[in-house]
Amino acid sequence: MALDDALNTAQQQGIGKVEQSAIANTKAAFVAELERQNPAYRDARLAFRDMSQPVN
Repeated sequence: MALDDALNTAQQQGIGKVEQSAIANTKAAFVAELERQNPAYRDARLAFRDMSQPVN
């Protein structure tokens, strides 16, 4: 199960708040390491975020 999937279905899966927090922290650490090793990944994530804003 992917980290995003685990977070999105946490309540359905019976995952408690402490476990959800641990998953979120693991995801944040993973993304931070990816961005540290590959700055272009960070740039791409930020560009996607900026281009995904609602139009209205």
